Amino acid sequence: MLELPILRVEARISARSWLTYASRAAYGVLLLWFFWIFHRNHEGWRTGRPLSSKELAEFAVAAFEWLAVGQAFLVLILVPGLVAEAVAEERVRQTLSGLLVSDLSSAAILIDKLVAKMLRVGVLLTVGLPIAFLLALLGGVDPRSVAYAYGGMLSTAVFLATFSLLVSVYAKKPRNAVLFVYLVEIPWLVIPWVANFAMVRGPLWWVNDWIFPTTPLSLVAPSNIAAWSRQGPIRWFLERTPLFSPMPPSWGGMGLAVLAAPLGQMIVLQLTYGAVFLLWASARLRPAARRLADSPQRPPTVDRFRGESWLRPLYGDDPMLCKECNFAMSGSARLIVGMGVFALGLLVLFSHQAFAYRYCFALDEYFKFGYEIGRYGRGGLARAGFLSLLNGYAILFYIVALTAVAVDSATGVTGEKEAGTWDGLIGTALEHTEIIRAKVLGALVRQRTLLVLVPAPWLFGTAFGALHPVGLLLAMTGLMAFLTFASTLGTLFSLRSKSSGRALTLTFGVLLVLNLGTLFASGLLMGSSQSAALLGNTPFLLNFLPISTLLMTTIVAQPGKGALLLGLLSAYVTAYAATAWILYRAANRLEARNPNRPN
Repeated sequence: MLELPILRVEARISARSWLTYASRAAYGVLLLWFFWIFHRNHEGWRTGRPLSSKELAEFAVAAFEWLAVGQAFLVLILVPGLVAEAVAEERVRQTLSGLLVSDLSSAAILIDKLVAKMLRVGVLLTVGLPIAFLLALLGGVDPRSVAYAYGGMLSTAVFLATFSLLVSVYAKKPRNAVLFVYLVEIPWLVIPWVANFAMVRGPLWWVNDWIFPTTPLSLVAPSNIAAWSRQGPIRWFLERTPLFSPMPPSWGGMGLAVLAAPLGQMIVLQLTYGAVFLLWASARLRPAARRLADSPQRPPTVDRFRGESWLRPLYGDDPMLCKECNFAMSGSARLIVGMGVFALGLLVLFSHQAFAYRYCFALDEYFKFGYEIGRYGRGGLARAGFLSLLNGYAILFYIVALTAVAVDSATGVTGEKEAGTWDGLIGTALEHTEIIRAKVLGALVRQRTLLVLVPAPWLFGTAFGALHPVGLLLAMTGLMAFLTFASTLGTLFSLRSKSSGRALTLTFGVLLVLNLGTLFASGLLMGSSQSAALLGNTPFLLNFLPISTLLMTTIVAQPGKGALLLGLLSAYVTAYAATAWILYRAANRLEARNPNRPN
């Protein structure tokens, strides 16, 4: 019999956790809801007539493709959050040294950790397996396609899990490991696929030949697109992406069995790279642990603006708020901000011609008409188009700020616990309301640079008369409501979680459902991505909240429709602000019931 002590402990803890059953039930309900939406929006079922066997087969194939892509997306999100904290969490708990001095080898420790985490992923993937076989009864879905799809998902999960273990071996804190894996995963998925789709070749093209086949997007290469059905997710994505030309009506429908060759290559490369990552992590587990244990703590970075300057304000008699607001943002948040600024630089580089073109027309219109907007859009069309471009820059900065605020708030309390300072903090004379308020506001104030950069395009548009002052007020109010919601959500999960990795996974999971999930749901329910604002998608709401002067003129001319639009936008902002207040009150009640807090 194989002795797997760590696996037994991890499996017992997982089996006794309510989160295991809650996540399984929530995923099952989400699958049923999705198939109900897909059934209602399918071209054949909407006609209300009985479908032929061919139409039933096409429905089954398209539904199975949506299921496969959705579960692959679940693997890409779930695996780094579960596995990347495996070793780093033991290091923070100071239990890693006990494992290393035991009779277990480094490979045995990591394999136990890997199998325990993969069991949780496998349970969620198995929830969709009965649905896949039921779809096969309708015809069109080859049982081999089910095996291909689940084989690809499992190999991708193993590849990401072994890479996450390798990162966790070298990471000091779980949150650093989790965020590093996510930040590496995005370029691994996107950059090779874009280079292959655009047929970009260069002196290092051979590197892409060894990286691109390992990504799930290699199955969407130009040579493999025809294998996907006409109503599946790939067709839906390509038709709604302006980067690619629309596909002809005869495109698609060859079936997933055609993808056997590229899928087999992906599985072989992923398992090979996964074995290399596992061997590398096993060889470096003990040396990396000794190096991290013996390395001295780095001194804090000297900030030349430190002191009583406007960048580091003092808060008088509120010591907790002063501590949080004057504390530097985490290294993970700085990395996210740096990558966001770099992405914005690339966006400006590729869109500078469009910016200059619209800017010239907006400037000419401003000098000719001033702030006056006449009937039928006279004097406002060019500036309204210029405002739409400025909104794109503001939304990109908002996404970066939202991610940074979520990271800082989700690691606010767990970071104190991992550093061993939380017990000393709650043992002081500070009230729990002071601590929670400081954690929520501190995550926002530490991003003050981004909070200045997000509304900068709106202020620029207001100076040109393109953005109405009411629209500016709505946009600023919505921005603060959305970011405050993210800060209170992260703080609540940080209070409830034992590790930063779990708090980050829960926080980003909710934010992804509210933003990315509503985007896909709006495309299925309403057929338009712009309708995602009706489901509470915050980037799309920020696209509508800055009301242009041209639109405000139309609203004044039609007060009935204008009142409905303003009321709907105000209702969404109020709903997010009210939810943030409810989460803040829940965090206060949770901390008030803390048994370790002195009376």
